[in-house]
Amino acid sequence: MIREADQPIEFLGQNLILLPEKALFWVQKKTLILSDLHLGKSGHFQKHGIAVPTTVNLNNIARLEQLAKAFNPDTIIFVGDLFHSDMNSEWSDFINWRASNSEIRMFLVIGNHDFYPPENYESIGLQCVHQLASPPFLFIHELPDTESETPNYPICGHIHPSVRLKGKGRQSVRVSCFYFGEYHAILPAFGSFTGTSTLKPKKGDKVFALVQGEILEI
Repeated sequence: MIREADQPIEFLGQNLILLPEKALFWVQKKTLILSDLHLGKSGHFQKHGIAVPTTVNLNNIARLEQLAKAFNPDTIIFVGDLFHSDMNSEWSDFINWRASNSEIRMFLVIGNHDFYPPENYESIGLQCVHQLASPPFLFIHELPDTESETPNYPICGHIHPSVRLKGKGRQSVRVSCFYFGEYHAILPAFGSFTGTSTLKPKKGDKVFALVQGEILEI
């Protein structure tokens, strides 16, 4: 199923669908892939006296549910930072959602914010790994400081990539993006309460910007 706003691409011989919800769907594997939800982040900030709408977490889970219904994946891969903080009531929202989608196999590639022991995540139905090889791809949250040789192309998250689009005059706007470089890809942050890091793409890189619910190749 490809919706009007989705962006299908062919990459390394595989059919991928870039989704305006900031996720991608791997057609051959029937796999939904997303990164950096940071569930529980709004509750974490509220706990420290910072006003954040309580609907942030529910909206993230609602988008996740919409994608699960639209694409009916066999597998979901969370490429790190699924959770953000100590356990709070927002975890319960995800646990309930997981229970209602028990037929879907789910992997959590451990990110720097997923600091609990793997047993905690596995107890709610997530298979935990530090990296997940599924040729021709390797899913890993954060790229190492030095490139290591791998037969598989890394797809990561962590930095919440964005690009700056310039308009007429001095107008510009920074928007989240999907990035496909020569040596690795970076997924946008799925969570709606996250910052971004601005990329400076090189010639030959493929960048798809997320602009008002549309995906634009730039």
